[in-house]
Amino acid sequence: MIKRLAIICTLLALLPALAAQAQVGQPPQLDLALADLSQRLGRAVTLNDLRDWSWQQVSFPDTSLGCPQEGMMYAQVVTPGYRFTLAFQGVIYDYRVSNDGSIVILCGEQPAAAITPTPISADGARLAVCPNPEPGVSYQPTRLTVGIQARVAPAVGAVNLRQDADRDAALVGDIPAGALFDITAGPLCADGLLWWQVSYEGLAGWSAEGEGAAYFLEPAPGRALPAGLLVIDAEGAPFVSEQSRVEGALGARLALNAAGTTAAVPGGAGVVGVWFYTLAALDQPPAFMPGARAITSLAYGMDGTLLLLGAADGWFELRDAQTQRIRWEDLGHGPAVSAAAYAPDGRTLATAGARVVKSITVPPDNTILLWDAGALALRAALAGHTGPVNALVFSPDSRALASVGDDTAVILWNAAAGTQTARLEGHDAPVRAAAFSPDGALLATADSAGVVIVWDAQTRQPLRTLESGVNINAVAFSPDGALLATGGGAATTSPDYAIRLWDAASGEALAQLIGHTAPVGALAFNAAGTVLVSAGEDRSVRFWGLTAAG
Repeated sequence: MIKRLAIICTLLALLPALAAQAQVGQPPQLDLALADLSQRLGRAVTLNDLRDWSWQQVSFPDTSLGCPQEGMMYAQVVTPGYRFTLAFQGVIYDYRVSNDGSIVILCGEQPAAAITPTPISADGARLAVCPNPEPGVSYQPTRLTVGIQARVAPAVGAVNLRQDADRDAALVGDIPAGALFDITAGPLCADGLLWWQVSYEGLAGWSAEGEGAAYFLEPAPGRALPAGLLVIDAEGAPFVSEQSRVEGALGARLALNAAGTTAAVPGGAGVVGVWFYTLAALDQPPAFMPGARAITSLAYGMDGTLLLLGAADGWFELRDAQTQRIRWEDLGHGPAVSAAAYAPDGRTLATAGARVVKSITVPPDNTILLWDAGALALRAALAGHTGPVNALVFSPDSRALASVGDDTAVILWNAAAGTQTARLEGHDAPVRAAAFSPDGALLATADSAGVVIVWDAQTRQPLRTLESGVNINAVAFSPDGALLATGGGAATTSPDYAIRLWDAASGEALAQLIGHTAPVGALAFNAAGTVLVSAGEDRSVRFWGLTAAG
């Protein structure tokens, strides 16, 4: 009884801090799970004591937080919260905590040996290497990742290379300002510093990424794009080559603003936010917009100011990319937003996910939501898919919405009325990507078997079929509609990560662009048609173009 009262007192003491605490790298609700674990074990347990830990933001269907107990009654309301996995002294503890901290549940525990580590994914942030053991200590959002080339920021001078990840460790040498080196391991965190193991001219050691607001280390910048790049057309397609590349903690998604001047790329594993790359200044570090949620999809509005972000917790945000302020946010899906689209006229947003958590009059599974961007309100729910929705795209005139999914269906919707206008049959495998031609006359859809179908958007009839033989995750038309680019690959089944260029009118295969070393997740042409941008799971964004020299 005394222990139970102590737990309650501890939790109540922590509740006021939830609204105020905003440390980088961990949700404040984690403190409640640690407090409960400490009481159960009869000793203080801090993040520094954990062998490993991870968290995932979840919208639970009721107040049991996904862990119902026999004989208990639960309110049947969607309850946002967190799932924490804590590894301590050979045991994995599964904790569930509601957003407001009023519910803390130890759902289960099992020996650590029974747990198979999983890769970092967009569904959560695995932060075991970056604990925050002391109040007030925070870590910078990392810009680095293992396996890339980085440099010492030119403005900071030389940095120390130490034998261990510690301020007081023995010096191995130093790396001069602007020098390039390879990231070989990390990160490790200590005393507010994020440490990376690097290799520089035969020396190996540890160096801190930065401190406070200053970065000492940064991803090696890309090359500036050459002046006078030519429009990529059918004749020049075989001569298109990689003109620049940036690497870092990057996700395999991207969105170009309508002007084609800025590429927005979500942060990779452990980085919550968006990187902005200016195509005219790829030799300069990108701008960063921090966030609170892992991003799964993104799309620009036509004015290039507002950015629609779909998140791993089912929320979406409409953010001003310049001021970084959130104009609107809402929870529509659980557990994640699988696709998002922004209508060219700026009036409508579309989001999709495995299950709708709003009150709607149609079945909630795999249902698409349409949102009124002016009234900032839900407008319609579109039910029709029987499997996960993988892509959403509006027609250039904003009147039609196309959706594609694992059920092999391609569905066209009237975006204003919220009604289904056609269901296109032709794919025999999950459909991963879709794109309208700039004039709205064509719709291209691509599936995991490597098949692309080009449809007449008016008659809804297939015009031609293209076969790449490899899973396709992304498809994009050139600004004049003459070319079609596809990209994908499958890390477990195929080493083919080439981007393919096709003649959109004839279906002729024109070129393969070789460079990515993991599946390609997104493609986009700039407005001038001189640059094709690709984002891949190899944590790189590549910029392809055609020079007069070929």
